[in-house]
Amino acid sequence: MQPTLNSHRSSFLTRSRVALAVGCLAAFSLSSQVQAVTIDFSTAPTFDTALPYSEKGFTLSELSGSAHLRGDYGIGQPTTLLFGTRGASVQLTRTDNGLFDLVGFDVTYFESAFDSIQPAGLVTSAGGTSDITAQGSYGFTGAGFEGLSWVLMTSDVPIGIFGWQLLIDNIVVKNSFSNVPDAGSTGLLLSAAVGVLGLCLQRFRRS
Repeated sequence: MQPTLNSHRSSFLTRSRVALAVGCLAAFSLSSQVQAVTIDFSTAPTFDTALPYSEKGFTLSELSGSAHLRGDYGIGQPTTLLFGTRGASVQLTRTDNGLFDLVGFDVTYFESAFDSIQPAGLVTSAGGTSDITAQGSYGFTGAGFEGLSWVLMTSDVPIGIFGWQLLIDNIVVKNSFSNVPDAGSTGLLLSAAVGVLGLCLQRFRRS
């Protein structure tokens, strides 16, 4: 027995709805990939930890000097990124080498006796720069802080009374919209478009 026209339409409608649902899931997955995340060192042990350190898809690597993670020693500092010697530099990258945006971070300690020297700061692969001059929250927007392959943080602050120079915590980053979706995700989104088109054609034929 030959399939009827209605059965063909029903089958096409079912496939269209499935494609639409899968495509919507793909779109949701892509949007979730660009949500901001906070590197708060929550997975680091509360003890001195050497770099490199990876968390939530991002990696911090020591390039020069001495920098590491230090845990809470009962004096009010949570686990945080510590610059421990003059000339220390740390590079932030995405673990998969993709692009990302730098949103901000907290400076939880800065050797205040040397504020006026302003020897700490950062530079990005897109040309963004910022001086780190005091404790507090730093926020970054604009072309110099978006679509980055790396962020370099440096400190040349003389060692302070606690043997610390600079403590950085709560680094907020997000995957960049500049990244091209992979072929699989693109295919799912195209499937969604086909599904929507199919639904529109099916309704048009019924009218």
